[in-house]
Amino acid sequence: IFYEVCPEIIRSFVHYPQTVTGAEAHSIIAVNGKCVPNSSPFGSIKYPTYVCKATGSWDMANGECRCNKGYASSIKYNTCTAYIICVVAVVVVGKGRLSKKAQLNL
Repeated sequence: IFYEVCPEIIRSFVHYPQTVTGAEAHSIIAVNGKCVPNSSPFGSIKYPTYVCKATGSWDMANGECRCNKGYASSIKYNTCTAYIICVVAVVVVGKGRLSKKAQLNL
């Protein structure tokens, strides 16, 4: 006896684990996914699901996660990473000359 396996997958920022299919030729298993780090379920669906079919393929995804505030999405890698913000301030004094403080910070 052997069973097919739906492979581990990340889709729409949701991680679905490797899942063994059911014993019947037409069995399907609804699998709850987990949002990738720094993301949360989007919309009214609390737990995104994906159906693992007896053939070992995924079908009928329902729901998605989106990156939390302050995090940028990478669709290519299905990750959410923190924004890096660089702020540069220049202090101008008089006729276009930089103050000593500004010169030291450049």
